[in-house]
Amino acid sequence: MKNNHWDEIYKLAKQYYNENGNLLIPFRYATIDKIQLGRWIGTQRGLYKENNISKERIDLLVRRNSTTKKLE
Repeated sequence: MKNNHWDEIYKLAKQYYNENGNLLIPFRYATIDKIQLGRWIGTQRGLYKENNISKERIDLLVRRNSTTKKLE
């Protein structure tokens, strides 16, 4: 996945967080533009569990949650 694409989806995740106070996005949740945000966050959690995601991305996602538990 290209960095700029990841960054664009991350911005949507930040928006979701700002509106809902968490990143506990339902798997089937899609944005108004039909971006599968729930699948995306699920993929990030899977990459985290497999230790296959950069520290920078983990830090960005965890900063939204205050804990890595939300990624597990």
